[in-house]
Amino acid sequence: MPTSLLLTQLPTFMGIVSSLQVAGSKQNSAEITVTVRDDSKIDQTFRVGAYPATEPSVFTSFASLLASAYLTKTNIEISYLPVTGETPQLTAISFSLFSTGG
Repeated sequence: MPTSLLLTQLPTFMGIVSSLQVAGSKQNSAEITVTVRDDSKIDQTFRVGAYPATEPSVFTSFASLLASAYLTKTNIEISYLPVTGETPQLTAISFSLFSTGG
C-alpha cells in the first residue's frame, strides 16, 4: 500500500506548536515530544520515536520542521498513530504556509 494512502487513513490534529522538547536517555539516543494547540486552545501532545529506532534523517527532519513551526508559529497538521496508554506517535507533518496561529 502506498505511504501517502496510509497517511490519509491516520487521524490528524492541526494547530501551532506550543512546546517542543528533545531529550536523550543514553548515548546516541533522543526523543522528541511536541505539544500542538488548536484554534479551540486544546493541547495535544505527540512524540517522535527515539533515535536510533527512527531513521536518523527522518528524525532530523521532524526536529527541524517542528523547531521552524515553533519559532514562526505556523499552523501545522500532524498525522499520528494512536498508541493505547501512551503518547500518540507522530508520523507526518504538513505545513499551512499562508496561515499563522493566533
